[in-house]
Amino acid sequence: MVSEAEDVKNSLKGFNLIEDEPKTPVFIELNSEASATLGEYEGLLEKMRSRNTLNLRMERKSLLSKIEEFTVLVRAKDPLPQKTLGPLYYVAEKDLERFYDKETGYKRHDE
Repeated sequence: MVSEAEDVKNSLKGFNLIEDEPKTPVFIELNSEASATLGEYEGLLEKMRSRNTLNLRMERKSLLSKIEEFTVLVRAKDPLPQKTLGPLYYVAEKDLERFYDKETGYKRHDE
């Protein structure tokens, strides 16, 4: 005989409160600090095109932690900005109104 606890456990199999779905990181150029960080990243990518040294890779790793401060994860079904810098999607400051709300975050386009 199945206990009540086992019955509940079996009925909850496959239930997820938050749906796992693919997400893409998007950098939000939210303020002057974000703009400066984006500029640093752009300069570093330019340097890395001509020489990819260990020091530049270490600098990139350090800069990525700053970039994460301005990065949100966007659901695959939401629109991504057209702008990219290397592998990084980003919302430019002039496009904030279209993609980002400072109070609620990235603008979702639910079906």
